[in-house]
Amino acid sequence: MLLVLAVVVNGCMEPQPPGAASISQALNLVDQGTLMLREGDLHRAQGSFESSWEIVPSPQALDGQGCVAFLHGEFGAAERYFRRAYSEFEKYPEALANLALLYEATGRRSAADSAYRLALREAPANFRGRNNYAVFLRDSGAGPGKVLKELFKAEAVEKHPMITENISYLEENSDE
Repeated sequence: MLLVLAVVVNGCMEPQPPGAASISQALNLVDQGTLMLREGDLHRAQGSFESSWEIVPSPQALDGQGCVAFLHGEFGAAERYFRRAYSEFEKYPEALANLALLYEATGRRSAADSAYRLALREAPANFRGRNNYAVFLRDSGAGPGKVLKELFKAEAVEKHPMITENISYLEENSDE
């Protein structure tokens, strides 16, 4: 009877928040998934993001799953992942920048512009999102001055080679 009571009482206890080790492991899996994405190994990336989610649900894991879905051409699923990552975790704005990229890729330019603006308003230090927004502006017909302004903001945060290359290209190929 005592054993049965202990099991019943344990079943009524509040779940404990994840510990530091679990959180660290989950974030390491997100990093691993990101590296796999960059290498084009989408199946392993998906496995890393799903494992991370199972250990500790996080916006990074959802965002990563959205990136995998996007690269697989599963745009509806990607949009759902990005929206969940943003809305369920106290506004994770990095997912908005990916959502903007998805909208841009699927021809929803007005939605892309709105998503980029919101993403950068909420996370102005997101240099990748700002770089992508600058490219979006250029593709939308914005003048080099406006595009360079966004790239210089991105460069101020992070001197990333992609940003430096985009600045050099615009400076060499613009009349302003």
